[in-house]
Amino acid sequence: MLSRFSEVRAMVGLPAVACVVSIALPAQAGVVGFVNNPTTNSADWAAFVSSLPASIETGLDFEAHPQAALIPTFYQSSLGVTLSATGVQPVVTTSGAPSGSLNPPLSPGEGPMPTNRVLPTASAPFSLIVSFSSFVYGVGFMTADFFNPFGDNDMVLEAFDGPNATGNSLGSFSAVDFNFQLNNRYFMGVADPSGLIRSVKLSGLGLYGDGVYITEIPFAPVPAPGAIALSASAALFVFRRRQR
Repeated sequence: MLSRFSEVRAMVGLPAVACVVSIALPAQAGVVGFVNNPTTNSADWAAFVSSLPASIETGLDFEAHPQAALIPTFYQSSLGVTLSATGVQPVVTTSGAPSGSLNPPLSPGEGPMPTNRVLPTASAPFSLIVSFSSFVYGVGFMTADFFNPFGDNDMVLEAFDGPNATGNSLGSFSAVDFNFQLNNRYFMGVADPSGLIRSVKLSGLGLYGDGVYITEIPFAPVPAPGAIALSASAALFVFRRRQR
């Protein structure tokens, strides 16, 4: 497999451009998880993927999805995303659960969930696999009403280099041991500076007769080779002007 460096060089045919690209890309390796800072996870994730640099797609938020059973191909044409789930309920508009436990340790997370359209999970084991038509730098899940104060009702986020949770596992990350009821939001995200994520899987145990709400799934696509080449050419142009 050609590296992204080699792909750009082959397409553009300019060794100097490849050099500029190698300088611009971050010298980081390994998948990074954003699960441990409940009040800032989403902001930390967004800052990290934006530094790669990458643009964040926010259209996968269920607001356009019908209030009905999850349609696996609903976002395929618009976002290049397919969804596969078990143990989930129909998409619904809600302001959250009317009741819940206040068992400590409590966390406000990223604040209360507003009224919006969500994908609820069942009070049983669940999984949601998100597959992308091309590679992405990172993916995140904003959830609400997650209950895990005893550390036994875990949610796990795992990234793969193949579609539909196939290929190699790039890394997995477990949720924190907090109670986010009533209806507080908790974000779990992963990012790969190498841009090798093709799918992610969020799974949970659904203990205590308790599910969660999944409200949005932001992701950061890897630019197409043509876009990378164009950006590299622009960088080379600026570099040469500064040398004059």
